[in-house]
Amino acid sequence: MASPTGAPSATPWVEEALALVGRKIQDSSRGPLRDSLHGMASSLGVSEPELLERAKARDPSAYGTLISALTVTETYFFRHPEHFELLEREALARRNAGTPFQTAWSVGCATGEEPYSLALALLPFAPRVRVLASDVSPKALLAVRRGLYGSSSFRHVKASSFAHLRPRGEEYEVAPALRDRVVTHEVNLAHDSILPPAAFGPRVDVIFCRNVLLYFAPPLVQRVVHALATCLNEGGLLILGALEAPAVPPPGLDRLAESSASVFRRPPALRTPVPGLPPRSLNATAMLLNASRPALPRRTPQALAVSAREDARHRADAGDLRGALIVLKPYTEDPHALALAAAIHEELDEPREAELAWRRLLLHDPRSVTAHLHLALCARRKGEPQEIERWRSGLSRLVEGRSDSEQVDASGMRVAYVRTVLATLHAEVCPL
Repeated sequence: MASPTGAPSATPWVEEALALVGRKIQDSSRGPLRDSLHGMASSLGVSEPELLERAKARDPSAYGTLISALTVTETYFFRHPEHFELLEREALARRNAGTPFQTAWSVGCATGEEPYSLALALLPFAPRVRVLASDVSPKALLAVRRGLYGSSSFRHVKASSFAHLRPRGEEYEVAPALRDRVVTHEVNLAHDSILPPAAFGPRVDVIFCRNVLLYFAPPLVQRVVHALATCLNEGGLLILGALEAPAVPPPGLDRLAESSASVFRRPPALRTPVPGLPPRSLNATAMLLNASRPALPRRTPQALAVSAREDARHRADAGDLRGALIVLKPYTEDPHALALAAAIHEELDEPREAELAWRRLLLHDPRSVTAHLHLALCARRKGEPQEIERWRSGLSRLVEGRSDSEQVDASGMRVAYVRTVLATLHAEVCPL
């Protein structure tokens, strides 16, 4: 609704619109967004509150208009190729084991380049694979179903190298055989149930959710990641964006040690114990074994710190993040304990405490790649370009000349992942 001076009213309208999709934006972007939404409401001949109410009721015209203004559809085929290379290795191993991937899910698929990339990557190893393409934008999903893409959609690959992409004028069209593999699904991650449709079953084999969570506040990020984790089959993969991975793996998932820090797997279920040995017998055996062991020597401070870290990780994996912090609290001189505590503070959406822990870690280990990386991300969250560049430059020096496959911390983070983050930060601080 316009103010008496003709300028659109600001905060309540903008905040309600952002809440519709769970999006967060910088304060400096609120004015331009307010003006854009005001113009859209005027073009439809309604006030801002009326446009918002219609959008909440999922009126197609109002909802589509508002969603288009609030979402980002930047994407292209085989974006972040390292994830697709990893996926192909996993798909080959699954095929050789006789358990090929059957389903994949692109969450926040935008105009469809990602789900079609998933289909192209998996088809050689899983001829019956189906791919679910989900997005909040009806307009974007229409583009997925249309399957027609221009040169901007092919930045790292040649469209002509794929048999399922055929030229149509100056664009490329997805062939029906490939298009039939991809099913569209409208979902608003901020408000709807985060589940694949019934036709896919309750769980899928591969989930890509990249460059989506960046736009959400931490509580919504946690809800989405935990929901997606429950949708994975045993042995399935959850692949997030380089800057979106949670500090602690989602419940029931493990970080994939040989990959970047943003890939997780649901491990196979434990085998059923061999029947015939009752629990009481097991307990009795354990008691006998313990009774026969000599008393252990007094543990060193280092051994105590290791034990505390293991205890804290178990508590964090079980969801007891506060309990994990209590266990770690005495170990303010142990770099590994500080790193774990900082990661848990980030998971709890406590950026100040996390930043203090990362800085304290640097006092003990000035060359910590992990601390430099997270302090760069802290500066990014606060919108401090000079601080971002300070930590980014230090991080760049720390990985200079090192192999992409070299592991830089206990979580499995490798230099290749760090370089991906560096490139992303550089693009944000120094845009073309």
